[in-house]
Amino acid sequence: MNNNTSRLRMPFRNALLVAGVAAALGIVPAAAVAADTAMPQAHSDGVRATLSDTAITAKVKARLMGNDSLKHSDIDVTTTNGVVTLNGTVSSTEAGSVAATEARNSGR
Repeated sequence: MNNNTSRLRMPFRNALLVAGVAAALGIVPAAAVAADTAMPQAHSDGVRATLSDTAITAKVKARLMGNDSLKHSDIDVTTTNGVVTLNGTVSSTEAGSVAATEARNSGR
């Protein structure tokens, strides 16, 4: 074995050693964690459904923003094929109920 070969093998061997220790300790690169936690995005079926969903989302958001009891809330509204989903945080259980009621009543 010549001197050049041993120099090339040491960094590779060290890299394998570091990777093995990291795996044993449960250390995962941030990119791998981000890929595992990414939620699939909902999408509407067709242009007409997309336009309808956009209008529904706008109505629900307007009602939520117009309600004073939801001032300290952070609510995301998603509509897919006419089904509205609310995600986020509210200041109380009552505020969550108010948000759900507002979303249901926005279609009336």
